[in-house]
Amino acid sequence: GFSSRIERVVREPSAVRRTIAAELDRIRLQQYALRSRAAEGLAVEIDGSGSRGAAAANDGTTAPQNRNFTVAAVPLLVHEQTGIFGFLQQDFAPGGVLDGKEVYGFNPSQLSVLKGDRVHVTVVNPTNDPHSFTLPDLGVNVIIDGGQANGVSFVASRVGAFTFVCTVAEHQPYMTGQLVVMPRPLE
Repeated sequence: GFSSRIERVVREPSAVRRTIAAELDRIRLQQYALRSRAAEGLAVEIDGSGSRGAAAANDGTTAPQNRNFTVAAVPLLVHEQTGIFGFLQQDFAPGGVLDGKEVYGFNPSQLSVLKGDRVHVTVVNPTNDPHSFTLPDLGVNVIIDGGQANGVSFVASRVGAFTFVCTVAEHQPYMTGQLVVMPRPLE
C-alpha cells in the first residue's frame, strides 16, 4: 500500500528519482496523446485552463512533428576564470584535476522527442573555443566554430536514450547530454 511505498522511498533515494522520471515520462506521453486527440477535432482540455490543442493529423495516432531545439555551449570552468576563482589556478596547473581540460556543458542537456519526429538542433557557441554536437548512435555530427551557431537536422528513427557529446578532446568527458526518443502513443 501507500505506506510501504513511502517507506521504500525513504530507504532508497534513487527510487524517488526513478519514480519521478517514470511519472514525467507518463505525463509527457499523455500530453502527446491529448494533443493528437485535439488535432482530430475532439474537444480535449489539455491543462485544466480550458485551452484546447490544435494542429495536424487525423489518422488516430500522433503524426511525426518537427521538433526545433536551441542548445547553448556553456563555459562552466574554463581557463579564463582562473583570475576570478583562485582554486582554478591549481586545478588547471600541470598535474591538477583539470590539467589539459576545460569544463563546458550543453544547455539544455536533455532533449525529448517521439520516434519519427524530424529534429532540428541549433547549437549556439558564444565562446572562442570550437565545439561539436555529436550523436554517434544516430550518425549526427556538426562542428560549431567559436562565436558562431550551426544546426543539424535528422529523423529520430529509433526509440532509446542517446548520448550526445562534444568531441573536442579538451572538453571530454564533461560536455555531454542526452536525446530521449520515446515511442509514439498508440504505436
